[in-house]
Amino acid sequence: MILATDQAAFDALFPFSFVTDGDGVILTVGRTLAKLCPLAHVGERASERFTITQPGSLSPSLKPASLVGELAILEYTANRETRFRGHIVATNSQPATYIFWLKPLITQLVDISRLGLSIADFELGDPIFDFLMYMQGQLTNQEKLRETKAAADWESRISKLLLAISITSEECESEQDVYRSAIASVCAALNWEFGHVYVVSERDKEQLVSGKVCINRAPDKLGALEQLTGKMTFSRGEGLPGQVWEQQTVIWVKDVRRNSEFLRRGSVQHLSNFTAVGLPIFVGDTVIAVIEFFTQREIPDSENMRRFFDLLSAQLGGTIARQRAERASRQHLAGLANASKMATLGEMAAGVAHEINNPLHTLALTSHLLKKLKESKKLSLDMLEGQLDKMESSIQRMSTIVGALKSFSRDSSRDSFQSSSLRKLVKEVVLLTTPTLEVEDIKVLVSDIPDAWLIDCRPSQITQVLLNLVNNACDAIRDQPDRWISVE
Repeated sequence: MILATDQAAFDALFPFSFVTDGDGVILTVGRTLAKLCPLAHVGERASERFTITQPGSLSPSLKPASLVGELAILEYTANRETRFRGHIVATNSQPATYIFWLKPLITQLVDISRLGLSIADFELGDPIFDFLMYMQGQLTNQEKLRETKAAADWESRISKLLLAISITSEECESEQDVYRSAIASVCAALNWEFGHVYVVSERDKEQLVSGKVCINRAPDKLGALEQLTGKMTFSRGEGLPGQVWEQQTVIWVKDVRRNSEFLRRGSVQHLSNFTAVGLPIFVGDTVIAVIEFFTQREIPDSENMRRFFDLLSAQLGGTIARQRAERASRQHLAGLANASKMATLGEMAAGVAHEINNPLHTLALTSHLLKKLKESKKLSLDMLEGQLDKMESSIQRMSTIVGALKSFSRDSSRDSFQSSSLRKLVKEVVLLTTPTLEVEDIKVLVSDIPDAWLIDCRPSQITQVLLNLVNNACDAIRDQPDRWISVE
């Protein structure tokens, strides 16, 4: 038998129920029901606070004796969406009392939060409790699945982005192009509005200066920041770039407008938020640059984002290190090629000097002859024209030789390709090597090369190749009785 006065026991056993006398006057209200239906007070008639919606044949007066054994659905009159389902049970007490043994009518999970309930409001073994525990487990599993999928999607996204940056970076010819390509890709993929790079100054290794690479996708709002960023320099520990340089790690600032160490905050005070991240770029153990990204969106510092920027930092540093190594290797090879060229030039020097000396000797003799003829007054116009033709021919030969030497000896590694006559290139090589070949008693046979044969090249490099071929051929036939080289 349940006593109306034993409130603690009643609350423990029937938190959603209430007890009435034979006239339907409320004697006891369960603690959770009292929370859901605060107007249902002891001493009031149940019919004033609740109405029966099912079964419809029952009297709405809530006369408990007529409801015993029936399954009924009750609505709280103050809030029709708060409904209960249960049985009405008669007790053995005298006078008779009736328990409205109820449970909240829940058809979907949203009803739990709407009613302000939680699992703690239900007893162990209660079907609703079991249902809620099951659904909570399902929701937890679904949340874990969502988190796992989100993590996998993010990993896939950053992997594709890093791969795209790697491919485009390898095609860049300069470090500036590498930075520009990477910053543009990150801003586009992550929807960040601003990116810029500071590099260690060539003049002062203790200063960061603008790398002249800036991506501004919101120029109407960030124009002042762009101008200020391009002008400012930073030392170690100064501002966001200097802090990244000094700490040699990724630094995340949730809102630089409220950060006194962000020296450019005046240019972004008109914005509602401005998140920033800075990352160092290493070659070996040395920071060579600091890249910074900004967005007007509030983006929390997360392990996934930091990991991405760490990977980006390592990838760009590796790309630039390889480019520097390749550039140094090319310079070294160019130095070796130039040394080889100078060695070849030295070998040809005696023969070329002889070739130049001959026309000089001719010029000297012709000049002396002209003076003698003038003194003897025997210089006729025909004689003068003939001697001048000889002098012009000698001068032309020397000019050709000097031009070939000049073209051969200059550094053309940075020259652009140009359309060149193959016939002219071969002719220059033959002109330069003829004196040496004549000393070695080696004949040079050159086939007729059409003037229309043109090649895109750096002329001095082709000349170097042809000279090397001729010199190698000389070495190969030096011990042969009949020595000749044929150019076909």
